[in-house]
Amino acid sequence: LLNTRTPFAVALGCNVVNLLLDPLLIYGLGPVPSFGAGGAAAATAVAEWGAALTLTWMLSQRGLVALGPKLPELEEVTPLIQSSSAILVRTLALQSVLLLGTSTALKAP
Repeated sequence: LLNTRTPFAVALGCNVVNLLLDPLLIYGLGPVPSFGAGGAAAATAVAEWGAALTLTWMLSQRGLVALGPKLPELEEVTPLIQSSSAILVRTLALQSVLLLGTSTALKAP
């Protein structure tokens, strides 16, 4: 990994899964009942967990992360931390703006 294409492809797949599951779980279809907003949350959780597990598996296949009872040493994860620091800052900024927007909207008369 340690490139931008692989995480982008996994994130794209995650969004596609979420896009497909949202209407199914929100409105229901056939034997699947309607869950409303809870269905949207479930669709997002399934898609995000799928992406996390996919990336973890890919990292383990390339020997960048060891799966099992042993925790990785700091030296093993330092390249991952360094390469993902920019996306962490972006995500924290995005979440802060969303939190601020939500709290502002809730205070509106």
